[in-house]
Amino acid sequence: MSKSRNLGASRGRFTPTPNNRLVWGFTLIEFIVAMGFSVIVLAVVGVTESQFTQVAGFVNQELSNQQGLDQVMQTFQTEARSMGPSSIGAYSIEVASSSQFVFYSDVDSDGIYERVRYSFTSTTFERGIIEPTGNPLTYATSTETVRTLVTNVVSTSSRFTYYNSTYTGESVNSTSSVEYGPNVLTNPSFESGTSPWTFYTNGMGSFSASSPGFDGAFYGRVALTTIGSNTQLYEAYLTLDPNTNYELTFAAYSSTGHDLSVSLLKHTSPYTNYGLSNYVAGIGTGWQTFTVNFMTSGFSSRVTDARLMFWFPGFAVNGDAYAIDNVKLRKILPVPVNVIENSGFEPLASPWTFYTNGSGAFTTTTPGYEGVQSGRLSLTTVGSNTQLYQANVDLESETKYRLSFAAYSSTGHNVGISVLKHTSPYTNYGLNNFAVDLTTGWQLYTTDFTTAGFYGPVTDGRLMFALNGYASNGDSYYIDDVQMKRVASSSPSFAVPSVRMVRLDLYTDLTPSLAPQPSYFTSMVSFRNLHHE
Repeated sequence: MSKSRNLGASRGRFTPTPNNRLVWGFTLIEFIVAMGFSVIVLAVVGVTESQFTQVAGFVNQELSNQQGLDQVMQTFQTEARSMGPSSIGAYSIEVASSSQFVFYSDVDSDGIYERVRYSFTSTTFERGIIEPTGNPLTYATSTETVRTLVTNVVSTSSRFTYYNSTYTGESVNSTSSVEYGPNVLTNPSFESGTSPWTFYTNGMGSFSASSPGFDGAFYGRVALTTIGSNTQLYEAYLTLDPNTNYELTFAAYSSTGHDLSVSLLKHTSPYTNYGLSNYVAGIGTGWQTFTVNFMTSGFSSRVTDARLMFWFPGFAVNGDAYAIDNVKLRKILPVPVNVIENSGFEPLASPWTFYTNGSGAFTTTTPGYEGVQSGRLSLTTVGSNTQLYQANVDLESETKYRLSFAAYSSTGHNVGISVLKHTSPYTNYGLNNFAVDLTTGWQLYTTDFTTAGFYGPVTDGRLMFALNGYASNGDSYYIDDVQMKRVASSSPSFAVPSVRMVRLDLYTDLTPSLAPQPSYFTSMVSFRNLHHE
C-alpha cells in the first residue's frame, strides 16, 4: 500500500493489470500540450533551416556572381591590353567616352582584329563584337554580336575614365578632350557623285563614284591608264583660317598598294603651300584610314582659295586604281579652358588693369565670392572713361564663349561688359556693352556670345567692365570668379591617340533579391605601345 501511495503521489496514473503490473500514462490534456510543444520546436527548426538555406543560397549566388564579374574584368583587361590597329588600318581606339569604349583586338587569335565594344546601358554592361568581312574588309555594324555581361548596374556610378601618358598613379591627368569645327570639304564621301571634286591628268585616266564605300554607299575611284607627270584629284576654294590647327583624315587603298601624297596649297598661282606639303600615305590593298595634324601657314588672314590635293605621280604606275573616301578637313578646337588669368584676384590684382579719367582706386579685398579675396573698385569721381579690364586674352574666331562672374555694387548700380580688340581700332569681338543688372549683394551672372570681327586665333582680346554711364561718384564695385570659356559641344570626342590608360568602374547589385547593396569593381588597364601614332 505504501508503494501505491508513493506512486499515486507522483505524476500520471497507474492501472492494475491481470498480471498485477503497474502501467504509466498521460491525460489527454498532457498529450495535447506535449504535441503542441513538439510542433513548435519542429516549426522553429524548419524556419531556421529555411533561413540558413536561403542565406546559403544568397551567399552562393553572390560568390557565383563575383566569379562571373572577375571573369568579365579579366576578359576586358586581356582584350584591351592586346589591342592594335584595325585590319583596315584604323586607330586602335575608335570611341573613348564615359559610357562606351570601342577598340580593335584579335579576340579569337585568328590574325584578324575584331571591333570590340564595351558599353553601359541604363542597367546593364554589354560587349559587342564585329568580325570584319568582305574584300576589301569592312566592319559592318549590322553584324555585331552583342552579349549582356552584367545586369543590375548602377549606371550613375559606373563609367570609363581615360588617362594620357602623364598619369603617375597619384594625381589623375585625364586625356584632353578634342572637338572639331565643321568639315570644310563638300561631298567628302562622294555620296552625291563626283562634284565638286576635280580630276586632272596629262596622261590618261578617269574619275568616278563607285560602290561600296568605306563608310557609305560610294567612294571616289581614280583609274589610271597612263600616269603622266601631273595627275591629281582635288577640291578647290576651301575656306581656311590662318595659324590654326587642322586635322585631315581619309580612307584609301589602291589596287597594287602604291602610295599617294596629299598637299594643301593656294589653288591659283603662285600655289603657295598652306601648311601641309606632300604628306605620304602608306596605302595598302585594303581600306585604311590616315590622319595628319598640321597648322596652316603661308597666309595671314582668312582665305577662300585653298586646294586639297591628292597627288599620284612618283607613286602610281600605269593601270593602277585608287579608292578614296570619307575625307575630312576640320579645324581642331582647343580644350575649353578659362582664358582669363587670376580670375579670383588671388592673391594680387595682376594682370587686371584699372583705368579712369576721373579718380578712384582698385584693390583686392575680403571676403570673396569664391575664395578669400575679390576685386574692389572704389570710385571717387566716375569720369567719362572708367573701366576694369584684362588684356591679351586668347580667342578663337566664330566660336561660342560663356562669360560668368560674380559681382555687386554698393548702390546696386549696373555695369557694362565688352570683349574687343585691345589696341586701336578697338574692334568689337562679339560682346558689346552688355548691361548687367547688379544688386547690393553677391550674385552670379552668365552670358553666352559668339566671337566676331576677326578670323583665326587672336591674342589681343580685351575683357572690359565699363562703369561710366552706370556708376555714380562714391560707388564701390566688387567682382570675383571671372570665367570665360569656349562652350563645348554636347558630345565632345576624345583625342583617342593620346589615351594610354583606361579605368573601368563598375557598380552592380550582386544579390538583387535582398535589399540593394551595390558592390564596386574597378580595373585599370595600361596600353602604352599602341601603333597608331
